[in-house]
Amino acid sequence: MNSKESRRPSNLRSIRIREATNNGYQPSTTFGDALSMYAGSGGGSEIVQNSYKLEPDRRFPVQEVQKVVEQVLKENLKNQKYEREKCSKLCPSLSRLIQDKVKSIGLQRYKLITVVLIGENKSQSARVASRCLWNENFDSYASASFYTETLFAQATVYGIYLE
Repeated sequence: MNSKESRRPSNLRSIRIREATNNGYQPSTTFGDALSMYAGSGGGSEIVQNSYKLEPDRRFPVQEVQKVVEQVLKENLKNQKYEREKCSKLCPSLSRLIQDKVKSIGLQRYKLITVVLIGENKSQSARVASRCLWNENFDSYASASFYTETLFAQATVYGIYLE
């Protein structure tokens, strides 16, 4: 094979595929020059058959999730004073805690996205808004707010059904 033949896109693609499989990666698609790779033997998630399930067994329980969010905010923030550094570290931990408690409800095939905002309460107004492109028959969200004399908190959990 001369140097011109080895540089053709089709040959480069086959070389890339060979190199990828030799390095322990498996191509998930071979469409065009772009290859989407995943770790082949990394002990990741189990590969299962497609279920072709297009609707959830249980819809996203907005009221139940909202109660969980309200409870977590109240338990963790009722004696908290607003301190910028402390509250900035508290947001991710509250987000994880809310996510874990909502997962314990047993929602199958729902991707959960949790957003927590904590700010200083100085009698100002604040508006939190979001836009989502989703299936309004199955996807939804739950939101709750909590106020003390020195801080306010707002948490939202989005539940997106994975078909």
